[in-house]
This record gives sequence, C-alpha cells and structure tokens, in this order.
Amino acid sequence: MKEARRLLKLAAFEAYGGAFCSCCGEKELIFLSIDHINGRKDVGHKGMLSKDLYLWLANHDYPDGFRVLCFNCNHGRFLNAGICPHEEKRK
Repeated sequence: MKEARRLLKLAAFEAYGGAFCSCCGEKELIFLSIDHINGRKDVGHKGMLSKDLYLWLANHDYPDGFRVLCFNCNHGRFLNAGICPHEEKRK
C-alpha cells in the first residue's frame, strides 16, 4: 500500500512539472507536496485528506491549479497571504 501511494505521488509530481519544489528547487521527496495555487476554495475535493489528493488528481486527469512545492514554501504561502517568502526576496 505504501508503495502504491508513493507511485501516485510521483505521478502527480511529474504531471505538475517534476519532483522538485517549483519555488526553491528542493528535491527531497519527503519534503514535497502538492500546492493549490489559488487556495482550496471552490475545489471538488474540499475536506479530503492530503494523502487522498494524489488519487483524486489522477482520477481527474491532473487538472490545472496545482503545482509541486516543498512544505516550507507551501506553509510560507499560507502564513504570508499567498506569497512565499522566497518570492518576496526575488523581487
């Protein structure tokens, strides 16, 4: 079961550009996650556990509105009004 989840996760990462953070470039798989680019509002999987998101994405042909981020960049966006601190530094 664990291997099946890992493969779903990797497939989602590949569908969204590859297994690295699209903000900072982090490549350690355990740190990577899928980010809702426009937040979780108005999505068909609201309330779903994150581990089930990968299956939902596959079943919906990897819709637009998602990307790969590491947990730091993802949480940084959450705490900073949707902007990762890395993005602010690059400006």
